[in-house]
Amino acid sequence: MTQLGGPLAEPRLQNDGVTNGREVLAYTIAQVLKLVLIYALGFARVFNPLYVWALQSGGRIALYAVSAGLSVVWGSLALIVFFVARSLFEGIPANTPRGPEIILFALAYAVVTGVQLVLNAMVLGPLYLALGLSAAPLLGLTVSILSAALTFAAFLALRQAIRPGRSR
Repeated sequence: MTQLGGPLAEPRLQNDGVTNGREVLAYTIAQVLKLVLIYALGFARVFNPLYVWALQSGGRIALYAVSAGLSVVWGSLALIVFFVARSLFEGIPANTPRGPEIILFALAYAVVTGVQLVLNAMVLGPLYLALGLSAAPLLGLTVSILSAALTFAAFLALRQAIRPGRSR
């Protein structure tokens, strides 16, 4: 049997660490699916009418509100896929509080997404325009991957902070 166990291994990997490979795999799958969906819809220009409407109706503030709203949708979908995949892979670390995890993930996602939206408005927006249509998607993908990694790190740090049996 491998270190991670096989399909007949005990239901949860007994790991007193912060995370395990199965949980990381579940998170990675959720984020890849989220990014594929976002980019497929983006390249298909599905949300262009919504963005145009927001810009014409309420200017930049409405545009940022639509972006924030869509970020909530993407984060919610990623959370569901992550928790389902983590359960399927039996990748829930031992001694992990179950109920507060949704709140912790939402908090981590909200903080990182908030910082990302501010950076988009202040720094990245002009950079996207300067790069043009050819390189802007690559910058967006890089920012998305970095944000996903920071969200997972923040989630793990928050979860570790409230973990039962943790010495204070």
